[in-house]
Amino acid sequence: MRRTISSRIYLSLLTASVFPSFLALGLLYYLMSAHDHLVQNHLQNLIRNKNPVMGSFQSLVHDKRQRYAMQAQLLGHQLERRLPEGPFNQASAPLLQEVLERTEEVAEIAVFSPHSSRAQRSWMDPGALVRPVPVFEVSRPVLLTGSFRHLAHVHETPHYDLRILLAAPPDDLKNYENLALNYEESVQILQIYQGIRKYYWTIFFIALCAIVLVSYLAANAFLKSVTRSLRSLAAATRSVAEGRLDVSVEAKTRTEELATLVQDFNGMVKEMAANRKRIRYLERMGAWQEVARRLAHEIKNPLTPILLAVQQIHEKAPRDNPKYANLVDTAVKMVREEVADLQKLVEAFGALARLPDKRVQVVPVEEFVPELVELANVTWGEGSVLLRDRLPAGARLNVDRMLMKRALLNIVENAIQAQKETGRGEPVACWVTVSRRYLLIHIEDHGPGVPDPELIFEPYYTTKPAGTGLGLPLAKKIILDHEGDVTVRGAGGAGGTLVTVQLPLLPVPKA
Repeated sequence: MRRTISSRIYLSLLTASVFPSFLALGLLYYLMSAHDHLVQNHLQNLIRNKNPVMGSFQSLVHDKRQRYAMQAQLLGHQLERRLPEGPFNQASAPLLQEVLERTEEVAEIAVFSPHSSRAQRSWMDPGALVRPVPVFEVSRPVLLTGSFRHLAHVHETPHYDLRILLAAPPDDLKNYENLALNYEESVQILQIYQGIRKYYWTIFFIALCAIVLVSYLAANAFLKSVTRSLRSLAAATRSVAEGRLDVSVEAKTRTEELATLVQDFNGMVKEMAANRKRIRYLERMGAWQEVARRLAHEIKNPLTPILLAVQQIHEKAPRDNPKYANLVDTAVKMVREEVADLQKLVEAFGALARLPDKRVQVVPVEEFVPELVELANVTWGEGSVLLRDRLPAGARLNVDRMLMKRALLNIVENAIQAQKETGRGEPVACWVTVSRRYLLIHIEDHGPGVPDPELIFEPYYTTKPAGTGLGLPLAKKIILDHEGDVTVRGAGGAGGTLVTVQLPLLPVPKA
């Protein structure tokens, strides 16, 4: 097997699933063997004790019936001795009521005409057609319900027959019967268990195979998404190693760790692309600085002699010929204007070529931004720039105050000039926000917009007749030198332009 990530994951999952399964199989076999041994012994004990238990139950039932019969017989003799001689009369009713109330198990005492024993027994039979009518009876209705079991005893005398009906509580014999039924059910369940035990292993193996199959399918689906993301990351890494920084990996898994890894990789590639772009821009700006230094030197040297020569021609030109004098004056004026433009260009070249080294210091944002807005309003008129929203408290920058003001003022100047082109009177808006570790300074105008947000930062590119095309490139270079960045969002028409300067924030000091 190839030593790949997917093969290692498959092997790990196989080990993690098969080993516990076999361990569980062995444990189950041991437990079932022990359980079978216990069940077998218990069943043998039950079968061995079955006859004594059933004999005990029958003996308890028989003893219960005998006790009730003897109690009824004794009660009949007592009543015969206490009742007066001769036929039964109503005067003996209180005696029957007294005996009924004193004996809790007696449900009814009835007096019948003599020699009615056969009729009494037929009365006890629910299917009997003849129902004898008693001469007198006393009863306890609560004991005559169907929930009690009744036992009738007939005591015959020469003058009348006494029928004593005893009520046995339903739980007495029911408990004995339940005991026997439970015993029989236990024996039957144990016998059934012995019969179906052989199917346990088959069911277990089928369930085990189903679990392994489902686990394999689920793990395979999960691993496909994981390995797909890993292969995408590997391919993207090779592309980055070859120098292509336009790659991006799509997270095709819901795994949090892999999604974070893909997100971090995409962020790293974007940061590398931004760094490469920044380095290339700084290299171009370095080359332009060298060109500007040489051009400034080459252009500046002949300007003074040209001005002196023109001045001498203008002073020594004859004035007796008005036409010739007017031609000289016009030529001198044109030369002076062009020299002035060249001097302005030389100054711009010099500013680009002689950009001083930065000297960073800790600058509070709450002081720096208001100073910038106030300086802009002093330079281009009150109300030219409006500071919106509150500044973030405690935010600090590590920048060269002078260079950063110069860069931001160049951006503000372009915004003010662009807005004047449309004739709109709104001030240029400025506000500050914080995003993670960066301070974002936003400068927005309502001018005609920009045709290409990237092209405006190229040296000597300008859309203004009097522009040199060096202000925004100089500002971007200063910002990049401070580990920051500048982006432009704009469009033609009345969309305006939003310039965002991103600068790294210093950590807030702990109290």
